[in-house]
Amino acid sequence: MTKTKHVLVADHESDALNTAKLNLERKGVTVSTAMDGQSALDTILQNQTGQRPVDFLVCDVELPGLSGLELLEEVRRRNLKIPCLLTTGMSREGFEQNAVDTMFRHVLCKPFLDGSLLDKVQEILEEKAQIEQREKKKQLTV
Repeated sequence: MTKTKHVLVADHESDALNTAKLNLERKGVTVSTAMDGQSALDTILQNQTGQRPVDFLVCDVELPGLSGLELLEEVRRRNLKIPCLLTTGMSREGFEQNAVDTMFRHVLCKPFLDGSLLDKVQEILEEKAQIEQREKKKQLTV
């Protein structure tokens, strides 16, 4: 990642939360954490207009209170363009069967291998940058 990114990791399991935080920080990423969905939403909203807005959300599906899927729906409802990676202890197939109606295609099953979290975050951020670049080109030609 060329520019330091601010990633919010939301997970109700402290071991998973700390592991994700350490793995990302080792690669120079600024990390905030939350152990429930409402705290994650509060962090996003508080930082949105500040110097360090959240650039990316790593979100466990099974957050207490506001679930991971409810959190993502709220982020979308507020039209916050924050890319997200869902994490789950379920198998990908099991998750997809339980979330057929969602449009979240970026899922990483726990436990994840060292580097796989950062690789997935980088992949999604690069994809977002390509989409934004295409949109800018489109606007210039209109």
